[in-house]
Amino acid sequence: MILADKIINLRKKNGMSQEELADKLGVSRQSVSKWEGAQSIPDLDRILEMSKIFGVSTDYLLKDEIEIDDNPIQVDEQVDNKQMRISMEQACDYMDRTHKVAPRIALGVLLCIISPIALILLGGFKEKYPDVITEALATSVGLVVLFLLVAIAVFLFVMSGFKLKDYEEIERKCFETEYGVTSVVKKKKKDYEQRYVMFTVTGIILIILSTIPLFVSMAFQNDLFVIIGVCILLAITSIGVFSLVYAGIKMSAYTKLLQEGEYTKERKEKSSIKDAISSAYWLIATAIYLTISFTTNAWDMTWIVWVVAGVLFGAVMGILYSLESNKKNK
Repeated sequence: MILADKIINLRKKNGMSQEELADKLGVSRQSVSKWEGAQSIPDLDRILEMSKIFGVSTDYLLKDEIEIDDNPIQVDEQVDNKQMRISMEQACDYMDRTHKVAPRIALGVLLCIISPIALILLGGFKEKYPDVITEALATSVGLVVLFLLVAIAVFLFVMSGFKLKDYEEIERKCFETEYGVTSVVKKKKKDYEQRYVMFTVTGIILIILSTIPLFVSMAFQNDLFVIIGVCILLAITSIGVFSLVYAGIKMSAYTKLLQEGEYTKERKEKSSIKDAISSAYWLIATAIYLTISFTTNAWDMTWIVWVVAGVLFGAVMGILYSLESNKKNK
């Protein structure tokens, strides 16, 4: 039975007219008429509302092969009662919160990347025009801007963490979803995939193109131009990273709820050691970056530490996954 027929049957079964159903859903009667005539399809929010109004699951409405839905909301009784369960309401709330914090976290990362730009730029002007700006002033202003931007970024990270605090166990613990949740999340993930690819490709292209200003500035054989080129590189890179982080966080909401990719049940059971290694790794990388930067005062060059750290991090995680696979095969 197709969705159109199911809407007709459920509406009549509940003694509703098209006008009454339209009022409950906040749409026009013509919209309901088109749905029942298979001329259009209701959006996902309307599907969720109808599942509540009619007391059926979203799976029943969305899947043509499901004809009987006598007890759609009931969770499999064989599931361990101690295991966490995610309801439709919780899943929708988690996805909504994640989508809201995604731009904040991405902005925080962007601010961290561009934070040394003022210090680098003022340092370059100080070397080129020592009579215009003193070393003390250039360093002071540069450091104030750097720490201010990092402080704003930390604030965004902390507030985002609080926003998702109620659902932090979704990432770490295995769970079961109530009937219909999986199909809704898969539908939302499918709808977002095209935008995810667009943001990801855009981010990668921007990061690749960010090196062009640096190469162009080198052609002028002028130290100040090279420094400006580095600053432009960081600015463009930050936008590319923003795009990648923004898209990745939004997609992570779906993969976490579906327990796919990095969040499968098998990997969650072994994630505690990896989490500890990851945290220690980035703390060490930060310490190395700050130590080298303050020791050498070469802020225009030490940003390369993050590039090297990112590449090595991928290698470290790859080795951990390889060790896990070998143990599993044995």
